[in-house]
Amino acid sequence: MEHLDPAAAHAFLEVHPGALLVDCRTEIEFMYVGHPVGAEHVAWQESPDWQVDPQFTHRVARLLGGDR
Repeated sequence: MEHLDPAAAHAFLEVHPGALLVDCRTEIEFMYVGHPVGAEHVAWQESPDWQVDPQFTHRVARLLGGDR
């Protein structure tokens, strides 16, 4: 996985329109702070326990439809 700053991520998505942008912040952050247009939300962790979601990779894989 490559880490990109916002400008580089935008440029990458422009060149690769089939790419999936996953926003892994909490639901509150996704809904109230804002998110990029077209981003899919899969929370890495949520309150109140802040444990990593053991289904995270499964949920992302489901969004990809098996195309990794």
